[in-house]
Amino acid sequence: MKRFIPLLTLAGLACLGWIRPAAAECSQLTDDQLAELIAEGEVAFKNYQVQLNFAGGVIEIDPDWQNGRLLTTASVSNAGRNGINVAGCFNSVGTINLQFVAPPAVGATIDGITYYATNIAGIGFRLAYVTPAGTFFDLPRSLTFRQDTNPFWARWATGSQFEIQLVKIGDLQVGSGTVAFSAPLQVGTADDGRIVTTINANNVTIRVLPSCTVDSSTIDVDFDTFGPEDFPNGTEGPTRPVAFNVVCSGPTPPQSITATLGAIADTVDPTLIQNSQGSATNLAIRLREPSSNIVLAPNDPNSQLVHAPGGAMQNRFQLDSTVMRVGSAAPTPGTIQATATINLTFM
Repeated sequence: MKRFIPLLTLAGLACLGWIRPAAAECSQLTDDQLAELIAEGEVAFKNYQVQLNFAGGVIEIDPDWQNGRLLTTASVSNAGRNGINVAGCFNSVGTINLQFVAPPAVGATIDGITYYATNIAGIGFRLAYVTPAGTFFDLPRSLTFRQDTNPFWARWATGSQFEIQLVKIGDLQVGSGTVAFSAPLQVGTADDGRIVTTINANNVTIRVLPSCTVDSSTIDVDFDTFGPEDFPNGTEGPTRPVAFNVVCSGPTPPQSITATLGAIADTVDPTLIQNSQGSATNLAIRLREPSSNIVLAPNDPNSQLVHAPGGAMQNRFQLDSTVMRVGSAAPTPGTIQATATINLTFM
Protein backbone atom coordinates (compact mmCIF):
# COMPACT_ATOMS: atom_id res chain seq x y z
CA MET A 1 0.00 0.00 0.00
CA LYS A 2 1.26 3.47 -0.88
CA ARG A 3 1.06 6.19 1.79
CA PHE A 4 1.09 9.75 0.47
CA ILE A 5 1.91 12.70 2.70
CA PRO A 6 0.61 16.02 1.31
CA LEU A 7 3.81 18.07 1.30
CA LEU A 8 4.79 20.67 -1.26
CA THR A 9 6.71 18.59 -3.76
CA LEU A 10 6.89 15.03 -2.50
CA ALA A 11 5.08 12.20 -0.76
CA GLY A 12 6.00 8.99 1.00
CA LEU A 13 5.61 5.48 -0.29
CA ALA A 14 6.34 1.92 0.70
CA CYS A 15 7.49 -0.10 -2.25
CA LEU A 16 8.25 -3.81 -1.77
CA GLY A 17 11.23 -5.12 -3.61
CA TRP A 18 12.65 -1.69 -4.50
CA ILE A 19 16.42 -2.05 -4.42
CA ARG A 20 18.15 0.98 -2.93
CA PRO A 21 20.81 2.59 -5.14
CA ALA A 22 24.28 2.28 -3.73
CA ALA A 23 25.33 5.95 -3.81
CA ALA A 24 22.37 8.07 -4.87
CA GLU A 25 19.59 9.46 -2.70
CA CYS A 26 17.30 10.31 -5.66
CA SER A 27 17.40 8.36 -8.88
CA GLN A 28 15.65 8.43 -12.22
CA LEU A 29 12.54 6.23 -12.19
CA THR A 30 13.08 2.71 -13.44
CA ASP A 31 10.72 1.16 -15.96
CA ASP A 32 9.12 -0.92 -13.17
CA GLN A 33 8.61 2.12 -10.93
CA LEU A 34 7.17 4.10 -13.83
CA ALA A 35 4.70 1.30 -14.67
CA GLU A 36 3.74 0.93 -10.99
CA LEU A 37 3.01 4.64 -10.60
CA ILE A 38 0.98 4.85 -13.81
CA ALA A 39 -1.03 1.77 -12.81
CA GLU A 40 -1.98 3.56 -9.59
CA GLY A 41 -3.29 6.58 -11.50
CA GLU A 42 -0.24 8.75 -10.90
CA VAL A 43 1.46 10.97 -13.48
CA ALA A 44 5.09 9.96 -13.84
CA PHE A 45 7.95 10.35 -16.30
CA LYS A 46 11.52 9.16 -16.58
CA ASN A 47 12.31 12.51 -18.23
CA TYR A 48 9.54 15.06 -17.81
CA GLN A 49 9.41 17.39 -20.84
CA VAL A 50 8.49 21.03 -20.10
CA GLN A 51 7.78 23.12 -23.19
CA LEU A 52 7.37 26.84 -22.47
CA ASN A 53 5.54 28.42 -25.39
CA PHE A 54 5.23 32.17 -25.72
CA ALA A 55 2.01 33.34 -27.33
CA GLY A 56 2.19 33.85 -31.06
CA GLY A 57 2.62 37.20 -32.71
CA VAL A 58 5.13 40.00 -32.32
CA ILE A 59 5.94 41.50 -28.92
CA GLU A 60 6.00 45.28 -29.35
CA ILE A 61 8.26 47.18 -26.96
CA ASP A 62 8.28 50.87 -26.10
CA PRO A 63 11.96 51.90 -25.86
CA ASP A 64 11.07 54.35 -23.08
CA TRP A 65 9.86 51.59 -20.76
CA GLN A 66 11.87 51.28 -17.56
CA ASN A 67 14.37 48.48 -17.14
CA GLY A 68 12.70 45.60 -15.33
CA ARG A 69 9.48 45.97 -17.32
CA LEU A 70 7.86 42.57 -17.95
CA LEU A 71 7.35 42.01 -21.68
CA THR A 72 5.72 38.58 -21.82
CA THR A 73 5.62 35.25 -20.01
CA ALA A 74 5.19 31.58 -20.80
CA SER A 75 4.39 28.88 -18.26
CA VAL A 76 3.50 25.22 -17.86
CA SER A 77 1.33 24.12 -14.93
CA ASN A 78 2.13 20.79 -13.31
CA ALA A 79 -0.97 18.66 -12.84
CA GLY A 80 -1.59 15.16 -11.54
CA ARG A 81 -3.30 13.35 -8.70
CA ASN A 82 -0.33 14.03 -6.44
CA GLY A 83 1.91 15.94 -8.83
CA ILE A 84 4.42 14.95 -11.50
CA ASN A 85 6.54 12.06 -10.21
CA VAL A 86 10.08 12.27 -11.59
CA ALA A 87 12.43 10.40 -9.21
CA GLY A 88 12.60 7.84 -6.43
CA CYS A 89 14.55 8.76 -3.27
CA PHE A 90 16.17 7.14 -0.20
CA ASN A 91 17.81 8.42 2.99
CA SER A 92 14.95 10.87 3.73
CA VAL A 93 16.49 13.51 1.47
CA GLY A 94 17.39 13.98 -2.17
CA THR A 95 17.97 16.64 -4.76
CA ILE A 96 17.12 17.54 -8.33
CA ASN A 97 19.67 19.91 -9.79
CA LEU A 98 18.23 22.25 -12.47
CA GLN A 99 21.00 23.83 -14.54
CA PHE A 100 21.43 25.49 -17.93
CA VAL A 101 22.77 23.29 -20.68
CA ALA A 102 24.54 26.29 -22.26
CA PRO A 103 24.89 28.77 -19.37
CA PRO A 104 23.98 32.30 -20.52
CA ALA A 105 25.69 35.41 -19.21
CA VAL A 106 24.04 37.43 -16.48
CA GLY A 107 22.33 40.35 -18.18
CA ALA A 108 21.30 42.46 -15.20
CA THR A 109 20.19 42.35 -11.60
CA ILE A 110 17.10 44.51 -11.02
CA ASP A 111 15.38 44.79 -7.63
CA GLY A 112 17.35 41.79 -6.42
CA ILE A 113 16.29 39.54 -9.33
CA THR A 114 18.88 38.15 -11.72
CA TYR A 115 17.97 38.26 -15.40
CA TYR A 116 20.02 36.36 -17.97
CA ALA A 117 21.06 37.87 -21.28
CA THR A 118 19.46 36.80 -24.54
CA ASN A 119 20.79 37.15 -28.07
CA ILE A 120 18.99 40.53 -28.29
CA ALA A 121 20.78 43.32 -26.40
CA GLY A 122 18.53 44.95 -23.83
CA ILE A 123 16.27 41.92 -23.37
CA GLY A 124 16.78 39.38 -20.60
CA PHE A 125 14.89 36.45 -19.16
CA ARG A 126 14.09 34.88 -15.82
CA LEU A 127 13.35 31.18 -15.40
CA ALA A 128 11.64 29.93 -12.24
CA TYR A 129 9.86 27.08 -10.52
CA VAL A 130 6.74 28.53 -8.88
CA THR A 131 5.15 26.68 -5.94
CA PRO A 132 1.37 26.32 -5.59
CA ALA A 133 1.54 29.14 -3.01
CA GLY A 134 3.16 31.43 -5.59
CA THR A 135 6.73 31.36 -4.23
CA PHE A 136 9.35 31.80 -6.95
CA PHE A 137 12.46 29.63 -6.93
CA ASP A 138 14.70 31.16 -9.57
CA LEU A 139 16.57 28.69 -11.72
CA PRO A 140 19.23 27.40 -11.94
CA ARG A 141 19.29 25.89 -8.48
CA SER A 142 19.36 22.57 -6.65
CA LEU A 143 15.96 21.75 -5.14
CA THR A 144 15.95 19.56 -2.05
CA PHE A 145 13.25 16.99 -1.33
CA ARG A 146 12.82 15.75 2.25
CA GLN A 147 10.61 13.03 3.73
CA ASP A 148 10.73 11.01 6.94
CA THR A 149 9.37 7.92 5.21
CA ASN A 150 11.76 5.92 3.06
CA PRO A 151 11.69 5.44 0.17
CA PHE A 152 9.64 8.32 -1.35
CA TRP A 153 8.86 9.93 -4.68
CA ALA A 154 10.26 13.29 -5.67
CA ARG A 155 7.63 15.18 -7.62
CA TRP A 156 6.65 18.56 -9.00
CA ALA A 157 3.61 19.50 -6.95
CA THR A 158 0.14 19.81 -8.44
CA GLY A 159 -0.57 23.50 -8.90
CA SER A 160 3.09 24.41 -9.27
CA GLN A 161 4.47 25.62 -12.56
CA PHE A 162 7.59 26.35 -14.53
CA GLU A 163 7.65 29.92 -15.84
CA ILE A 164 9.86 32.02 -18.07
CA GLN A 165 9.67 35.82 -18.14
CA LEU A 166 10.98 38.09 -20.88
CA VAL A 167 12.08 41.45 -19.45
CA LYS A 168 13.58 44.72 -20.67
CA ILE A 169 16.97 45.02 -18.99
CA GLY A 170 18.75 47.77 -20.96
CA ASP A 171 18.86 49.98 -24.02
CA LEU A 172 17.38 48.40 -27.13
CA GLN A 173 19.67 48.63 -30.13
CA VAL A 174 17.76 46.75 -32.82
CA GLY A 175 14.46 47.55 -34.47
CA SER A 176 13.28 43.95 -34.54
CA GLY A 177 14.60 40.47 -34.02
CA THR A 178 13.95 37.00 -32.68
CA VAL A 179 14.84 36.05 -29.12
CA ALA A 180 16.19 32.53 -29.47
CA PHE A 181 16.79 30.03 -26.66
CA SER A 182 19.17 27.08 -26.73
CA ALA A 183 17.58 23.64 -26.82
CA PRO A 184 17.33 22.24 -24.28
CA LEU A 185 17.35 25.36 -22.12
CA GLN A 186 17.76 23.54 -18.80
CA VAL A 187 17.86 19.98 -17.53
CA GLY A 188 17.17 18.68 -14.06
CA THR A 189 19.33 15.78 -12.91
CA ALA A 190 18.74 13.53 -9.92
CA ASP A 191 21.49 12.49 -7.52
CA ASP A 192 22.40 9.62 -9.81
CA GLY A 193 23.29 12.13 -12.56
CA ARG A 194 20.45 11.12 -14.85
CA ILE A 195 18.11 13.66 -16.42
CA VAL A 196 14.60 13.62 -14.91
CA THR A 197 13.27 16.96 -16.24
CA THR A 198 14.01 18.87 -19.44
CA ILE A 199 12.93 22.49 -20.00
CA ASN A 200 12.64 24.12 -23.42
CA ALA A 201 11.33 27.52 -24.53
CA ASN A 202 10.24 28.55 -28.00
CA ASN A 203 11.60 31.58 -29.81
CA VAL A 204 9.72 34.88 -29.75
CA THR A 205 9.81 37.83 -32.16
CA ILE A 206 10.11 41.37 -30.82
CA ARG A 207 9.75 44.78 -32.41
CA VAL A 208 10.95 48.00 -30.83
CA LEU A 209 8.46 50.81 -31.31
CA PRO A 210 9.77 54.27 -32.18
CA SER A 211 9.86 57.04 -29.60
CA CYS A 212 7.89 59.94 -31.10
CA THR A 213 7.06 63.52 -30.15
CA VAL A 214 5.28 66.45 -31.81
CA ASP A 215 6.98 69.77 -32.52
CA SER A 216 3.99 71.71 -31.17
CA SER A 217 2.32 70.37 -28.05
CA THR A 218 -0.20 73.24 -28.00
CA ILE A 219 -1.76 74.92 -31.03
CA ASP A 220 -3.93 78.04 -30.64
CA VAL A 221 -6.42 78.65 -33.43
CA ASP A 222 -7.71 82.22 -33.75
CA PHE A 223 -10.77 82.69 -35.99
CA ASP A 224 -10.68 86.46 -35.41
CA THR A 225 -13.89 88.44 -35.90
CA PHE A 226 -16.37 87.16 -38.49
CA GLY A 227 -19.98 87.61 -39.51
CA PRO A 228 -22.68 86.16 -41.77
CA GLU A 229 -20.78 87.28 -44.87
CA ASP A 230 -18.00 84.83 -43.91
CA PHE A 231 -20.34 81.87 -44.57
CA PRO A 232 -20.45 82.00 -48.41
CA ASN A 233 -22.32 78.69 -48.76
CA GLY A 234 -24.39 79.25 -45.65
CA THR A 235 -22.71 76.42 -43.68
CA GLU A 236 -18.92 76.76 -43.69
CA GLY A 237 -17.36 79.78 -42.04
CA PRO A 238 -13.76 80.90 -41.52
CA THR A 239 -11.03 78.28 -41.77
CA ARG A 240 -7.59 78.21 -40.13
CA PRO A 241 -4.69 75.76 -40.57
CA VAL A 242 -3.77 73.24 -37.88
CA ALA A 243 -0.39 71.75 -38.74
CA PHE A 244 2.26 69.86 -36.77
CA ASN A 245 5.16 67.49 -37.31
CA VAL A 246 5.64 64.09 -35.69
CA VAL A 247 9.34 63.45 -35.09
CA CYS A 248 10.51 59.96 -34.12
CA SER A 249 13.76 58.47 -32.88
CA GLY A 250 15.02 55.01 -32.05
CA PRO A 251 16.19 51.97 -33.96
CA THR A 252 13.08 51.65 -36.11
CA PRO A 253 10.75 54.08 -37.92
CA PRO A 254 7.00 53.97 -37.28
CA GLN A 255 4.96 51.76 -39.56
CA SER A 256 1.92 53.94 -39.01
CA ILE A 257 0.80 57.01 -37.09
CA THR A 258 -2.90 57.17 -36.20
CA ALA A 259 -4.64 60.35 -35.07
CA THR A 260 -7.97 60.47 -33.21
CA LEU A 261 -9.78 63.39 -31.61
CA GLY A 262 -10.84 63.93 -28.04
CA ALA A 263 -13.31 66.78 -27.41
CA ILE A 264 -16.89 67.59 -26.42
CA ALA A 265 -19.05 66.67 -29.40
CA ASP A 266 -21.72 69.03 -30.67
CA THR A 267 -25.23 67.95 -29.69
CA VAL A 268 -26.67 68.68 -33.16
CA ASP A 269 -23.82 67.26 -35.25
CA PRO A 270 -21.61 64.87 -33.22
CA THR A 271 -18.93 64.90 -35.92
CA LEU A 272 -18.13 68.49 -34.90
CA ILE A 273 -16.56 70.02 -31.79
CA GLN A 274 -19.04 71.83 -29.60
CA ASN A 275 -18.50 75.53 -28.88
CA SER A 276 -18.53 74.48 -25.26
CA GLN A 277 -16.67 77.45 -23.77
CA GLY A 278 -17.89 80.17 -26.11
CA SER A 279 -21.08 82.25 -25.99
CA ALA A 280 -22.14 82.11 -29.66
CA THR A 281 -24.91 79.62 -30.38
CA ASN A 282 -25.67 77.36 -33.34
CA LEU A 283 -21.99 77.28 -34.26
CA ALA A 284 -19.51 74.38 -33.97
CA ILE A 285 -15.98 73.57 -35.15
CA ARG A 286 -14.85 71.00 -37.71
CA LEU A 287 -11.37 69.45 -37.78
CA ARG A 288 -10.58 68.00 -41.20
CA GLU A 289 -7.65 66.81 -43.31
CA PRO A 290 -8.13 68.48 -46.71
CA SER A 291 -5.94 66.04 -48.65
CA SER A 292 -8.07 63.04 -47.64
CA ASN A 293 -11.28 64.97 -46.84
CA ILE A 294 -11.49 62.99 -43.60
CA VAL A 295 -13.24 64.73 -40.70
CA LEU A 296 -12.02 63.81 -37.23
CA ALA A 297 -15.14 63.25 -35.14
CA PRO A 298 -14.74 63.72 -31.37
CA ASN A 299 -14.46 60.61 -29.22
CA ASP A 300 -15.12 58.22 -32.10
CA PRO A 301 -12.50 55.44 -32.23
CA ASN A 302 -13.54 54.67 -35.81
CA SER A 303 -12.83 58.23 -36.91
CA GLN A 304 -9.10 58.16 -37.64
CA LEU A 305 -6.37 59.67 -39.73
CA VAL A 306 -3.76 57.02 -40.52
CA HIS A 307 -0.41 58.06 -41.97
CA ALA A 308 2.19 55.58 -43.24
CA PRO A 309 5.60 57.32 -43.10
CA GLY A 310 7.18 54.74 -45.39
CA GLY A 311 10.40 54.41 -43.43
CA ALA A 312 10.76 58.11 -42.60
CA MET A 313 11.36 59.27 -39.03
CA GLN A 314 9.26 62.42 -39.51
CA ASN A 315 5.71 62.95 -40.70
CA ARG A 316 3.59 66.09 -41.14
CA PHE A 317 -0.12 66.45 -40.38
CA GLN A 318 -1.79 69.33 -42.24
CA LEU A 319 -5.36 69.84 -41.04
CA ASP A 320 -7.76 72.70 -41.06
CA SER A 321 -10.24 73.97 -38.48
CA THR A 322 -13.50 75.48 -39.71
CA VAL A 323 -16.39 77.22 -37.93
CA MET A 324 -19.59 75.46 -38.98
CA ARG A 325 -23.22 76.54 -38.70
CA VAL A 326 -25.39 73.88 -37.03
CA GLY A 327 -29.12 73.61 -36.51
CA SER A 328 -31.91 75.48 -38.28
CA ALA A 329 -31.86 78.64 -36.16
CA ALA A 330 -29.64 81.56 -37.02
CA PRO A 331 -26.40 81.85 -35.01
CA THR A 332 -26.32 84.41 -32.24
CA PRO A 333 -23.36 86.77 -31.75
CA GLY A 334 -20.73 85.78 -29.21
CA THR A 335 -17.40 84.08 -28.84
CA ILE A 336 -15.93 80.83 -30.17
CA GLN A 337 -13.90 78.85 -27.66
CA ALA A 338 -13.29 75.14 -27.23
CA THR A 339 -10.52 72.73 -26.35
CA ALA A 340 -9.66 69.53 -28.19
CA THR A 341 -6.90 66.94 -27.99
CA ILE A 342 -5.41 65.10 -30.94
CA ASN A 343 -4.30 61.65 -29.74
CA LEU A 344 -1.49 59.96 -31.67
CA THR A 345 -0.78 56.23 -31.70
CA PHE A 346 2.44 54.85 -33.16
CA MET A 347 2.89 51.36 -34.54
